[in-house]
Amino acid sequence: MICTTLHRKTFALAIAFACCLGCGGPTKHAVEGAVTLDGQPLSEARVLFVPTAEGQKKTGCLVKNGTYRLLADVGLLPGRYQVQIVDDPPDVDPDLPAAEREPRRLLPEVYATSTPLQVEVDEQGGGDFDFELKSTP
Repeated sequence: MICTTLHRKTFALAIAFACCLGCGGPTKHAVEGAVTLDGQPLSEARVLFVPTAEGQKKTGCLVKNGTYRLLADVGLLPGRYQVQIVDDPPDVDPDLPAAEREPRRLLPEVYATSTPLQVEVDEQGGGDFDFELKSTP
């Protein structure tokens, strides 16, 4: 009788342990999309997804030629996010005189601070999120 009870407890613990190992927590999802400024593809920037839930970290990726792709390994957990889009300055030769440097386009500050952009990722997966920015929001 004691042996049977011990086996049942051991078996139950083994199943619980296996379930915990298999779960691995919530699944991150890949997201991608297009980013335009006044209808034109944004040549370079950085898109950041800032979770509204406590305890999660923001993540992001580069925008190149008007598109971005955040892969699943660093992707988004299900939930709501504020989206910040900020300039990603190109590498500039510090020895180049300022007059010879290409002028930088600056995105409106609102997209980096009090951004109106938001997305929600559901349990089924990420998706396509396009952002149409305006020079004068």
